[in-house]
Amino acid sequence: MDSFEKLLELNLRLPITCWFEDETLYSLCCRYHYVTGNTLASISNSQLFGHPRHGSQHDFASRINVFVERTQGHFGVTSEEIIYKHTILPFFLRWKSAQEAQDLVHTLSQGHASAIKSRLGLPSSGLRAHHPLKACPSCMSNDQLLFGTSYWHLTHQLPGVWVCPTHGCMLLESTKKSTGIGQFLWYLPHKGSFYETPSNPLAFCAKSLLQRLANIVVGANSLSWDTYIDSIKLCAIYRDALYSHGLLRGNTQIALKEAADSYFRFLLPLQESSLDLPLPLSPDRAKLQLSRLLSHPQRSTHPLRHLLIILWLYGQWDTFWFAYTHPPYKRVNYGLSKAASTIPSSTKSLRVEELLNLVNKMGLTISKAAAQVGVSVSTAQAWASSQGVQVDRRSKLPKPTIQSIVCELRTGADKAILAARHQVSIQTITRLLRTESGLHQDWRDARIEGQRMIAKRTWMETIARHPDAILTELRTLQPAYYSWLYRHDKQWLIQSLTSIPKYLPTSQARVDWGKRDEQLACLIEKIGQEIISQQSPIKPVRLQQLYQVIPKLKPYLGKLDRLPQTRNVIEQIRQNHIMHSNHRYKA
Repeated sequence: MDSFEKLLELNLRLPITCWFEDETLYSLCCRYHYVTGNTLASISNSQLFGHPRHGSQHDFASRINVFVERTQGHFGVTSEEIIYKHTILPFFLRWKSAQEAQDLVHTLSQGHASAIKSRLGLPSSGLRAHHPLKACPSCMSNDQLLFGTSYWHLTHQLPGVWVCPTHGCMLLESTKKSTGIGQFLWYLPHKGSFYETPSNPLAFCAKSLLQRLANIVVGANSLSWDTYIDSIKLCAIYRDALYSHGLLRGNTQIALKEAADSYFRFLLPLQESSLDLPLPLSPDRAKLQLSRLLSHPQRSTHPLRHLLIILWLYGQWDTFWFAYTHPPYKRVNYGLSKAASTIPSSTKSLRVEELLNLVNKMGLTISKAAAQVGVSVSTAQAWASSQGVQVDRRSKLPKPTIQSIVCELRTGADKAILAARHQVSIQTITRLLRTESGLHQDWRDARIEGQRMIAKRTWMETIARHPDAILTELRTLQPAYYSWLYRHDKQWLIQSLTSIPKYLPTSQARVDWGKRDEQLACLIEKIGQEIISQQSPIKPVRLQQLYQVIPKLKPYLGKLDRLPQTRNVIEQIRQNHIMHSNHRYKA
């Protein structure tokens, strides 16, 4: 047995041989590091993960397979068991296909954590992928009393959880790890390692929404390992909920504007929280977000966007999950005629065949054949006419009037207009359409062609009036004509789009760089002066000190060319420090 195995055997005799309730893998390794008394984090890394730096990631740890091997299965027989029970990866897996989820688990099990965030689509999701460490002050106190130390709870680390589900208090965000400070070190939660809570507490409605969102996130994460949410079925469930909220036009079409306004107003209290949530910044952004999630179920997106919609439509996870796991109620299709809704298609075809046999081969009249088949005379006339049989009608209308109506119907004339012009009922026009052989199809073809001409002309006029508009804007201007052309003349529609500007997708609203530059510059100036006044004059102010206090500064360090005031303030802080140091040296 080599020296490492002896050390490992000695360490495993210590109390770090079991998990605390709801503990993360990173937290367990932190406790191991502190109890063993290792002077350097790299020593614990090497002992547990076989590498001085790998394995210390707080969200998706690499080399978990090595961890299982080196701990001899004390904390989990397989790396998959540890991943599903003690990491946040399952939160994302529920919304993937079974094959994708298995591939991701296999990738992390084999220690290849570097590709996980990219394969989950987190960098392009519009949300930061840093997953800050979070802790509840009440849980920390209780853990200290029960176990002698506080630790990181898995529930608190789930994206979207900002309120402790147990105590209902706001979680504290750690200043370590996700900001780049001590990214390879081990930190247990303690009071001095969190950002200060805002002086103005959240309004009751905002905190209530956050608490309900946390419960939904926890509910989604508590699904069994082999449960995956089907995107097609999810889309259908959403539409059923929209129907119950009165946000559908008819039975299928979403009233997108009304739905977006409702969704935006529902989430408006959370805007003041400044938390990392995918909140729409305007009704237009809400409309775009909903259209993507409700109309394109195959599109991959951050699970929080779905969970916010579930919060809006269902209020709680149990209600949603019951609707998802039970067949939705069958809505009445009011577009179907009574005959079509009551006679199955297979039975109808047999009865049509029987009717034609009685008329053509047996020589019965339509009325006698209808009586034998068991349908009304008008239905029998319609069936026979649809099969090309000439139907003799006993109409009270003069023959010239009938001929005139038939000619106008073949041009696609509106039934109501014809009824008013010839002083007959709409039912008479409809009966004529159904009983005149081939008339109904000619009428439909003529009307579709007329609609096609109107839609094409209107669409091209819209493009001409707005030459700089992209497709999304044109669809907003003419949603009905775009939808009609997409269904009936898609090839022509695609050709009409060749000359318009290309759509550049973005999940972020436009940034007011001038305003952001001014805000960052003021904040950095204030924090910089505080740092200079608190530390030794000969010690320089480092960028790391600034973005440890101001986490949102770090993503903008690569964009200082667009933030001139911010760049100047950072340079002035360093210059003031140098001048102050030189003055002290000369004195």
